Amino acid sequence: MEESCAPSDLGADERFVRSLVPLLQALSSRLHGHFVESIAAVGLSAPIAMALRALEPGRPRPMSGLAGTLRCDPSNVTGIADRLEAHGLVARQPAVHDRRVKELVVTTEGAAVRARFIRELERVPLQIDALDEAERATLVDLLGRLLGEDAGRAAAPAAAALCEIDRETVGCGER
Repeated sequence: MEESCAPSDLGADERFVRSLVPLLQALSSRLHGHFVESIAAVGLSAPIAMALRALEPGRPRPMSGLAGTLRCDPSNVTGIADRLEAHGLVARQPAVHDRRVKELVVTTEGAAVRARFIRELERVPLQIDALDEAERATLVDLLGRLLGEDAGRAAAPAAAALCEIDRETVGCGER
């Protein structure tokens, strides 16, 4: 049986849901716009930016592991890795434990671009400064509770969608 998102199913009154949903949609829209601007600021396509953000300098990562993080097919990661490598942002190397496994290693240039991208993302386009320390802690707590188990993986579905878009638009938006 498919779950419904009707107000009665949420355990909340209709007025609450009718005021909350537009606010969440506005927040989502603003954050999406900010994400797009952050990508443009460093000259990356969305899939490349998401992949570079998921990779950590100094920590080689199997391509299959990156596919899992981005929730996309490994064949999509191959294309993304090709473009990352072509731009000098990562290098491929065989894994020490199994030479058949290819790992991605962030280059010096890749680390610099990644750091710039993360700085851009952290310029959150919200009135966070208007909140005091207790309100900020409450906001983080409430968002974590709303996201539940998925709080740490909240961006993964968006990354999967970006991988799918990238697969269908080869060459679009490359750095």
